[in-house]
Amino acid sequence: MKTIKRLLFYAILLVSGIAIALPYLVEGKLADLFKEKVNEQIDATLDFESVDFSLWKGFPDAHITINQLALVNKAPFEGDTLFKAEQIDLEMSLGVIFQGSSSDIGVKKLELEDALLNVVVDSTGRNNYDIAKSGGESATGTDGGSSGQVSFDLKEYHIKRSRVNYRDQESGTFLEVRDIRHNGWGDLGLAVSDLQTETEALVSFSYDSMAYLTDQRIALKAGIGINLNLNKYVFLKNEAQINQLPLVFDGFVQLNESHQLLDLNFRTPSSDFKNFLAVIPKRFSQDIEGVQTRGNFSVNGKVKGILNETNIPTFDIRIDADNASFKYPELDKSVNEVNIEAEILNTSGKAEETYLDLKQLAFNLDGDRFRMKALIENLTGNTAVDAEIKGKLNLSNLAKAYPMPSTYDLGGILVADISTKFSMSDVEAKRYENTKTQGTLNLLEFEYAGEELQNPLQVKLAAVEFTPKMVDLKYFDGKLGQTDFSATGRIDNLLGFFFNKESMEGRFQMNSEQFVVNDFMVDEAIESEDSPGSGPNSPELVQEKIKIPAILDCTIDAKAKKVLYDNLTLRNVSGQLRIKEETATISNLQGELLGGSIQVNGLVSTKEPLPEFSLGMKAQSLKVSEAFNSLTLFKVLAPVGEALDGKLQSEVRFEGNLKDNLSLDLGTMKGLLNSRITTTKINAEQAPLLAALDNGFAFIDFESLPVQDLKTELDFDNGQVKLKPFTLRYKDIPIEISGGHAFDQLLDYRIRMDVPVNYLGEDITRMLESMNDPELNALRIPIEGKITGYYSSPRLESDLQSATTNLGKRLIELQKDKLLNNGSKKAGNLLEGLLGGKKKDSTQQEDAVKDKAKSLLGGLLGKKKDTTTKKN
Repeated sequence: MKTIKRLLFYAILLVSGIAIALPYLVEGKLADLFKEKVNEQIDATLDFESVDFSLWKGFPDAHITINQLALVNKAPFEGDTLFKAEQIDLEMSLGVIFQGSSSDIGVKKLELEDALLNVVVDSTGRNNYDIAKSGGESATGTDGGSSGQVSFDLKEYHIKRSRVNYRDQESGTFLEVRDIRHNGWGDLGLAVSDLQTETEALVSFSYDSMAYLTDQRIALKAGIGINLNLNKYVFLKNEAQINQLPLVFDGFVQLNESHQLLDLNFRTPSSDFKNFLAVIPKRFSQDIEGVQTRGNFSVNGKVKGILNETNIPTFDIRIDADNASFKYPELDKSVNEVNIEAEILNTSGKAEETYLDLKQLAFNLDGDRFRMKALIENLTGNTAVDAEIKGKLNLSNLAKAYPMPSTYDLGGILVADISTKFSMSDVEAKRYENTKTQGTLNLLEFEYAGEELQNPLQVKLAAVEFTPKMVDLKYFDGKLGQTDFSATGRIDNLLGFFFNKESMEGRFQMNSEQFVVNDFMVDEAIESEDSPGSGPNSPELVQEKIKIPAILDCTIDAKAKKVLYDNLTLRNVSGQLRIKEETATISNLQGELLGGSIQVNGLVSTKEPLPEFSLGMKAQSLKVSEAFNSLTLFKVLAPVGEALDGKLQSEVRFEGNLKDNLSLDLGTMKGLLNSRITTTKINAEQAPLLAALDNGFAFIDFESLPVQDLKTELDFDNGQVKLKPFTLRYKDIPIEISGGHAFDQLLDYRIRMDVPVNYLGEDITRMLESMNDPELNALRIPIEGKITGYYSSPRLESDLQSATTNLGKRLIELQKDKLLNNGSKKAGNLLEGLLGGKKKDSTQQEDAVKDKAKSLLGGLLGKKKDTTTKKN
């Protein structure tokens, strides 16, 4: 007995040890085996990060977890991910692990988490999912022996938090099914079996750039009878839900080699009008449980026939509501007399012969009746439309009868009476004379307040008349903030704009008594992930990127008595704006500004990722100081202008990039400026640069510079301004100015003057008078200066002191020569080095001469500036 117990203990210990050790022994082999099996069967590359193996989770089967799996396409979609999953759990027979690569891998259970299936069909019709190798390439071992395959003998499968994308570039179709939660139970290893499924997902669908579904919620509980011998799938007991609309359906789908055979029927399980509200996404319709309804609503449909490359199944889908009404309990008003009669029909199996017949859609809201009807034939061919809209609607009542979004804030009366009849072939060929569109649309006392506007948009009256050739804007009278505007005009291709992807072509005339640009500018607070300290309570104010609409192809002739922009006021403004291909071309924009006038021509384009501009501006008789204080361009190019009183005439051409809000990006700007300034006064104390010059050169009164007719030319590029050298004359002193500055006001200017010696102080003057030499009286000394630093704190460096010191030394030496040698040295020879010739060696002079020069210069350079003396 003890022996049996001991053997039993050892056996349990051995089995436990194997169970613990086996995962570590087989994980590597299992990973290699799985990759080998799958990659042998596909023309793509399967890889994953790791494989975990367990005997306990799926006992008696092996449980395998594959982490970070990716299936990547080869050419012609090389590098694209067809499928990926964060985690895949599989259960399979334990024997597969020990039988080698020649045996099949039979998967009994499958679980997917966070998976993505990305299906693409390119513009030539090639797809990225046809990756199974052809028969000639079927997997075989290199030794000629057969290789096993991966098979799915599933008993159950589960998909969690996954997504499917289908993009057909050839047809312009896009389908996204996201947030998928799907479960299935059955025995898929049998030829005939029943499969029970549960599905929830959000569906979005667009075709030819038109969104038909956006995050529509679907739910499905389906029992499916599967016959793999016939490839037939029969829908047994099935319940579906689209948003909140319940549907029941039955029928079958059979997959054949050349076609699919469909026979399906569906309907709403009840006729409660609440079903109509259930069609609308819940985020718009909110909870419909407490809504009071009256009347009937039903959806009935059948689909039957063959689906192949040339045919579609016939179908008949009917939607009906009869004298229905609804009222939300928390809202004041109800919607009554709701009547809907619509049918989507195809009786031939030809896709182009599908039509939609909306016989009526009508309702009554607080006494206002609104109705429409439409017949749309040949939906996929030469579509023909015959439609009519007629009614009156108080827009403010919409939010009183239906739960509108919080951003909705509309008011006013809409009155419409419009009919249209056209074919797409005429629209595409722009044969608008063959279309029959007529009627009127009026909007009275309209008001809209949205988050994108600083102030409500108010429209006192808008009147539109529809004709076959155009849409005529008879009158438009609106106000936004402090801006008033009225407009007339026309749209030449409304049908082409809506149905043929054409730009909106037209011409408009706009007038305004006062136009405030800031009324149309909006900042939106958003959280910036990249900004330091950003978080839920620290929004960063970011200006929205402004784009010129690509859909516009129109001309606007505008006039405004007053335009306010930032701190500028323009009067009697007029001009033309041509908008096309995301470019606004400005022609002859002119107005009165700062006591003068301006004229602007050029363009602004937002077509490229960085907005661009190229403009030319002429200015006449602007007040100089105000222009250089108010206009950013002038302030950047010539900041010293703020110290001038007078009039400015200027012509500037410049180009560069714009910021997202269409303000100037100064760092990219380049151009050329010519200006003529008629100055009556210089206020040096208002310009640090002039104040520095005034203090550095005591013999010049910079406020008295004769700049009555100053002409300058400069060019700018890459943030640098370069001044074309020019010369001013102060009394009999020519002053040459050159150099430039950066847009950040870092200075780099040069000044050169030929200064008569009599300007260099009383001591020098007395010495010259006592020497009684005509040659000395006509003497001029070259002085050079350099201005650096920033405009607000400039630094002046000049050779004035050294030049004056050398002059004093030469004059003392000349005076000494006169006293000792009766003037044997010529003044010109003695001063040769000072005036630009070969310099003398001053170290050979006597100490007495040096002392005399210091005494002389002390009076010249050490004194404070005496403005009264200067002016005298």
